Amino acid sequence: MRRFSFIAVPIFVWAAAASAAACRSEAPPVTPAAPASSPATPQDAVGLWRISAEGEARTCLLALNLNASDGGYGVVLEDCRLPDLARARSWRLTPHGLDLRAAGGAIVISLHRRTVDAYEGRSGGVVYRMERAPLA
Repeated sequence: MRRFSFIAVPIFVWAAAASAAACRSEAPPVTPAAPASSPATPQDAVGLWRISAEGEARTCLLALNLNASDGGYGVVLEDCRLPDLARARSWRLTPHGLDLRAAGGAIVISLHRRTVDAYEGRSGGVVYRMERAPLA
């Protein structure tokens, strides 16, 4: 049977004591961070998105970019079958998500961030959901 060396025993005792002290630490418990209420930077929202109206098959495909437009950033619409949203020409970050804006800066819809890849908003009594669109 092998014996512990005279160095291993003190190291083992020190490690156990350090571990016990850490368990008794008065540091506050670590809690998971709450999801961010909006993207950290505009770059996080850039990309291809699809907006759909609750209970409807019609959708609107849009690309959010970083080109300056009406005091915000540019929006490019493609195959937008949602007349309320077809006026969107720019977007801006908000404390809770982002706003899609018409020419001149009027808000078309305010979208609240639900997850990294999903936003939700209401306009004219209709609930809209914006989700990242896969690249075809």
